[in-house]
Amino acid sequence: MEGLLLHAQWKRIIAAYSGATHGTVSVCNNKGEVIAKHKNDLSLCHSCDDGEINALCARCRALGGYEAFRQNKPYVYYCARNQVCVAVPLVMGDNYIGAVIAEGIRVRSFGEAIDGIAEPDPDTASKEEDVSVIDYEMILKVSELMQVFCFYITEGQRGSYVSKKTDKPIISERITSTSRKEQSWPSRDSVSMLFPAFDYIATHFVERISVQYLADLCHMSTSYFSRLFAKETRDKLPQYIMKLRIAYAKQQLSTTEKSVAVIAVDSGFSDSSHFIRAFKNVEGVTPSQYRKMVVRGEK
Repeated sequence: MEGLLLHAQWKRIIAAYSGATHGTVSVCNNKGEVIAKHKNDLSLCHSCDDGEINALCARCRALGGYEAFRQNKPYVYYCARNQVCVAVPLVMGDNYIGAVIAEGIRVRSFGEAIDGIAEPDPDTASKEEDVSVIDYEMILKVSELMQVFCFYITEGQRGSYVSKKTDKPIISERITSTSRKEQSWPSRDSVSMLFPAFDYIATHFVERISVQYLADLCHMSTSYFSRLFAKETRDKLPQYIMKLRIAYAKQQLSTTEKSVAVIAVDSGFSDSSHFIRAFKNVEGVTPSQYRKMVVRGEK
């Protein structure tokens, strides 16, 4: 993603987009992390160093970008700070790599056209008055033009840009039970509004994870999150996490000389007895039997 910003076009294009929308414009990766930013004094969005607020903004940028990608057009929304933002998807081939986000736009004439992507946080919501500066229809027109520019820039660099391997644990590439293809970026077919939950589970599956916590990450109710999660993964959360733990344990059994007891704890099980029962229930053999089969090349 950072490689795309080596080209001078990006500096000019985000500055122009900021001037047209009067918003603070950020180029973000698919997690909502800011790669480049152009500040605008007219924007209601002001940069701050508060870690919690930055994390909240990153989730909103990520959700806004994913929704723009799903709809294949600019997506205008209220962020958690109750400010109007617009996300323009960055696409390379069929893959979603991030978004250009204009934040803190002063809007008039929009009626009920704008979605609330998250419940406003009372501690961080903007207290400034909404001063009329730009029409809602003009935001859409400018953002549609921005999407065309983004398309030509990313497609022009598609042949020369080579993505680097992620530094995530190997288990993070198996984040669903539906056998998604391994890829550097999500495709339109695999994009999910649950990605903050999948991303968290992929690196914390050995810990205790509550449905409420994951639902909050995705800004959803627990009931809606559970239904959507079961629909996408064909598993309930405990079964899904169990499969990740067993997959990680299999990797440890086949590539290390750690004892079964140590691997049990490392994989998130309370004790080796629980681990052995769970492993046999899923794999049909005990961990020790599995290790012997791998050594003999039978599996």
